[in-house]
Amino acid sequence: MGAFAASRIDRRLTLRLVSVLCMLQFAATLGRELPQVGAAGLLLAAAALCLFNVLFAWMWRLGESRAEPRERGSARPPPS
Repeated sequence: MGAFAASRIDRRLTLRLVSVLCMLQFAATLGRELPQVGAAGLLLAAAALCLFNVLFAWMWRLGESRAEPRERGSARPPPS
């Protein structure tokens, strides 16, 4: 059913919706696990999330800079 909905909805809207759902799931998991991991675990998880976001953005830019000119922009989202 998700594939059907994704085929009917704009790609950007789909990606934003999925991103929001992932963030809500992450927050819910942290809330449920907070008694076991404590504040230090919460901060560690948030720091790891930020670190991986920076790492993935860096890898994407590195790949874009190494791509052939005809391939550049193929991974970029369409302009808004």
